[in-house]
Amino acid sequence: MNTTAFCHCVHTTRDTLRYYEQVHLLVPKRASNHYRQYDAADQQTFQLIRQLQQAGLALSEIKQVLALRQRAVTPSCHDDTLRFTQRKATEFRHQAIFFQQLASLTEQLAVALEHDDALKFQQLLARLGGLMINLIHAGIRFLLELTTIGLFLIIGLRASDWQRIAILLILLLLILFWSRYMAPLSASRLSSYWRLFVECLLFGNTIVLTYNQLNPTWAGIYAVIAIINTACEHLMTNSSY
Repeated sequence: MNTTAFCHCVHTTRDTLRYYEQVHLLVPKRASNHYRQYDAADQQTFQLIRQLQQAGLALSEIKQVLALRQRAVTPSCHDDTLRFTQRKATEFRHQAIFFQQLASLTEQLAVALEHDDALKFQQLLARLGGLMINLIHAGIRFLLELTTIGLFLIIGLRASDWQRIAILLILLLLILFWSRYMAPLSASRLSSYWRLFVECLLFGNTIVLTYNQLNPTWAGIYAVIAIINTACEHLMTNSSY
């Protein structure tokens, strides 16, 4: 079927299909006149993409699932699938805990309102605010980590050949170390005190390199965000024990 018929069949838009094709999620065959032609297999793939999106997977993760789906069943494919499934299961467990806490708080808020318990209502609002603060903090931490990677890449691209190789190699090792020993969902995560040491070392060196190699203003803004975020991270971690 052509694009118009396929859009009507799966209840989507041309822009969505074009984007899926651009990111190689759903690439239809081309007819002799070069028009896109979709078949039943494309329809199944589209439905799978939508189901995985509803399950909370990002498009990059869905792309991994589709790639694994097309691979032959080998020990390597089995191991990759197992690692992916275990990682997503851990993420979903953390999300479930958060939403269970949120549901419990909202139910208690409703009860407090029904009984006109102003003090209880204020206490529950404070707890709800704490959950939201944790969520916002996690988002800022993620952006800080991405910014750190971006600054290292910019510094590396501006360096000489051997320095560029050294910086990019260090960045690769840092990403591998961070994902194994620093990430919140990692089973091998370091203790709070060792994480604080690593963060001070990494963020401190990033500030110095940014100041010397790029822009003092960037370094100042980065330093303020890194210091505040790191302090909040460890204050909240220690207060939860």
